[in-house]
Amino acid sequence: MDAWNQTSAIFQFLDNPSSQNGLCAHDRGPNGGAVAETWIYPEQPNTALQEVQVEVNLYYRFDPSHSSHPGDASQGIWDLATVLTHELGHCLYLRHSSDPNAVMYGTLPANSVKVLNQDDINEITALYP
Repeated sequence: MDAWNQTSAIFQFLDNPSSQNGLCAHDRGPNGGAVAETWIYPEQPNTALQEVQVEVNLYYRFDPSHSSHPGDASQGIWDLATVLTHELGHCLYLRHSSDPNAVMYGTLPANSVKVLNQDDINEITALYP
């Protein structure tokens, strides 16, 4: 959340303990290579966001590791902060970027750490000027 909050876009992620929105982690098996998924309701921007669910797939290995379920490292290790920054971008209605260096690129490679780049910042500030 901090990475997105530090952009000049006019929104702010806030901690709300009474919210029904959530982050969960389950072992969903290979799941077509999806290391995490996000669902937002409604799905169109410029409407009041009512619900967000982010799910991390514990089939894969993350850093830091989930102590009770370390995941399969045979395909690499994913940086959890990078994965969550990408998924939280979807919570802001951002789509996948065509820039392979962007956090919002459609495929997040294992064994790499990404930070918001200019493409990510341009997209978020265009959506929230």
